[in-house]
Amino acid sequence: MRRTLLVAGVLLLTLLASACSSSSGSGGVSRADGVRELQQTRLSIDRTLALIKAGQAEQAFEEAKDGYLSHFENVEIPLRVADATLTVEAETTFAEIRQMISSGEPVDDIRDRIIDLRGLMDDAERKLTDAGVGAPMMVMTQSFLILFREGFEVVLLLSVMLGYLEAAKSTRYLRPILVGVGLAVVATVLTVLTMPVLFSLLPINREVLERILTDQSGQLEREIEQLR
Repeated sequence: MRRTLLVAGVLLLTLLASACSSSSGSGGVSRADGVRELQQTRLSIDRTLALIKAGQAEQAFEEAKDGYLSHFENVEIPLRVADATLTVEAETTFAEIRQMISSGEPVDDIRDRIIDLRGLMDDAERKLTDAGVGAPMMVMTQSFLILFREGFEVVLLLSVMLGYLEAAKSTRYLRPILVGVGLAVVATVLTVLTMPVLFSLLPINREVLERILTDQSGQLEREIEQLR
């Protein structure tokens, strides 16, 4: 009975998390909002170039950073669904420009990369326009499937563990499992609350942090598959 309640509780939490994530994804940037944000990104890129030409490297760096964080990031999720390769290329170009500015590289080299970036913004607008209202639905579906799959794996694992304990008459180990589940829930909540703060403290390296977390997650999944 306790096993059934525990598994049902975990499944319910998974469904609630999936619903929240899906709602967040569907309430994201619309096509009109995305085009508007990209236009603001272009204006920021133009201001960055003007500041670089005027010899104001520090202000140009801040403008480049603000254009990425305040505008382009708002369209990253729907753009990633429409064209993941284009999204990564744009993120990389943004980072390269900031690095070039901070390193004091020649203005002509920075200008060439800024021109490339502006072309990427044009491509991004075409992709978002082609995707239309389907992009938020795709984001919602992907978020739901990922969270539901991971939650369902947790349910299966708990079912196996609890079933084994009942069969072995070792129910005294049930409490540590419940404590572990509780700690996992707390860790999940803390992660959701602290990640925005972490990103705000490390705004320059956000895309790098995302890449590291993605790589680590993939490595962990491969190790788990090898153990099965």
